Amino acid sequence: KNYGIKVYMKTIAIIGVGSIGRRHAEGVSKIKDEKCILLVDPIKKNLSNALKLIDQKKTRVKCFRNVELIPNSIDLAILSCNSDQRYQVFEKLVYQRKIKNILLEKIIFTDTKSLFNFKELVSQKKIKTWVNFTRREVAFYRNLKKKLRGEQIKSFEVIGGEWGLASNSLHFLDLILFLRNENEIVGNLESYQLELTNSKRSGFFEFFGELSFNLNNTYVCFNSFAGGDFSHLIKIRTDKSLIFIDETNDKAWIKNDDTSIFSAINLPLMSEVSEIITANIINNGTCFLPEYNYSMKLHEFYINQLEFLNLKFKTNNFTCIT
Repeated sequence: KNYGIKVYMKTIAIIGVGSIGRRHAEGVSKIKDEKCILLVDPIKKNLSNALKLIDQKKTRVKCFRNVELIPNSIDLAILSCNSDQRYQVFEKLVYQRKIKNILLEKIIFTDTKSLFNFKELVSQKKIKTWVNFTRREVAFYRNLKKKLRGEQIKSFEVIGGEWGLASNSLHFLDLILFLRNENEIVGNLESYQLELTNSKRSGFFEFFGELSFNLNNTYVCFNSFAGGDFSHLIKIRTDKSLIFIDETNDKAWIKNDDTSIFSAINLPLMSEVSEIITANIINNGTCFLPEYNYSMKLHEFYINQLEFLNLKFKTNNFTCIT
């Protein structure tokens, strides 16, 4: 069933329209292409909240509470549902459907078996897939990568209050790979001092404290303080430069032997990034985000570190991070 969707329309399915998914919906609704947006979520209130962000006079929108009911041909599927449900949703999505492209939120999956099963299935069905590490789409970080070309990153640190250490560490690990122009992470967890707590999302957890890694001779340290009311700060030291980045207050300071530069970061809103990414994928078949095969290796590394921590904390659900 095509629900009255015209052949010339781009069909974009957003599966899971909670706090992240509805921002995807807002951004996707602003692309200039003739389109139909399919919103999928079992919770009626989530669908209603997402609809409020879309100008339905300019965009055709269809709502579903079951992914198995959506049309059979999809130009782009954005999987922004919970990480522990994502693989099962994906299997239902691709069954007897033609999906051209997929955009995944992180953490992709909570176990390595799903990582490999997903890789095999998208390869069989020839689905192009990216992971939504959005800093790669930000002009400031792309320019910083050019400035650091030829320099060796000696240390990379993030410190702040309640910035989501459990899942957002992946964003910064990916940023390190991006700045170093590398596709595969090499290293190990060196030390940790962690306190587990329940996440705001039911059934998931967060942790506070410190994680440190040695990544191919780069010292990496993440600190997130419970109850802290100050924004996170990124500090990068290379063999030639020192960089401080305050994303919340839109400031960066870059110093090397010759110059000292203050710069605005101009981080776009999530909906603005989603608009750009979606337009590039459906029209050009590409974007600046990491392809799945590369990001899968990062997730495998991270999940393996968390499984090591499972033994230390005597728990079996340490990877239930949102």
